Amino acid sequence: MNTYTRKITPVLLAGGAGSRLWPVSRDQLPKQFQPLVGNLSTYQQTLQRVGDKGLYAEPLVITNEDFRFFARRQAEEIDLPATVVLEPARRDSAAAMAAAAVLAERREPGCLVLALAADHVVLDADKFSDAVKL
Repeated sequence: MNTYTRKITPVLLAGGAGSRLWPVSRDQLPKQFQPLVGNLSTYQQTLQRVGDKGLYAEPLVITNEDFRFFARRQAEEIDLPATVVLEPARRDSAAAMAAAAVLAERREPGCLVLALAADHVVLDADKFSDAVKL
């Protein structure tokens, strides 16, 4: 069980175009913002997995200018707050995580950061939560 007294800062990586899932995923509507499994997008499902306010701080969502409205609107649709951070250019996951780590540290020095891809499918949310708490 996680006995760390500070909340975990989830970082959702949501800036990719998802080109490997073409033609379903396109630059104008990438896979993380589509309901591929169930009624919610994988991005919304990821936000829900980190919605426990006792365990998690408000998520940081790293995306780009093209997807900012999707990220904000879909978070609002499920009534979960998220801080949307825009990448100035697509530089892949390492640069996005470095920026997120700096922002998370500024928000809460010494925090734990949990990196999450916004397009992953997790079939058992309880097992996911249990694994995070270890």
